[in-house]
Amino acid sequence: MPLSGLDITLAEEDKFDNDTLASTYIKSKEGFLPTPKWDVNHWTWGYGTAAPYSGGKDSPPPSELTITREEAQEELIGYVETEVVNKLKDFEEKHSYNWTDNQIAALTSFMYNGKPHWLRQLTANGTRSNEEIAEAMLLYHNVDDGFGNLVPSTGLIKRRQEEHNIFTGSGA
Repeated sequence: MPLSGLDITLAEEDKFDNDTLASTYIKSKEGFLPTPKWDVNHWTWGYGTAAPYSGGKDSPPPSELTITREEAQEELIGYVETEVVNKLKDFEEKHSYNWTDNQIAALTSFMYNGKPHWLRQLTANGTRSNEEIAEAMLLYHNVDDGFGNLVPSTGLIKRRQEEHNIFTGSGA
């Protein structure tokens, strides 16, 4: 990876020829799950993509519902391209940004880990400068504590700092 200070560790079996900085970074944070796992409000698997199961948290999917690393890679790359990068590029054009590949990679990870409306919030509907966007990224680090309170997450603080570093092209 071109930037120092990033915590990117992948097993050899998780590396593919079509990986990008964004997909590699996302996989290093999401890990690989061959079977679905409950994640906030839906089931995920593979490298954090939605599993094809609509049961609720208390209704686990059948044990035979599995995904291979190769299938997970295809899902990740396809999802990132259609649901994140294409939308980022449309937003970039609409709001006259001229983002670098690193900035696109950082925003891709940020959006993949977040909610669809986060890009509008992060950029203040396309009115923030890149410097302001980079600083605002650091604010998205809270999780629900299970009692309806938002509390800082050490993991998200680290991830947002790394995304900030990717976005700005700086080291740790």
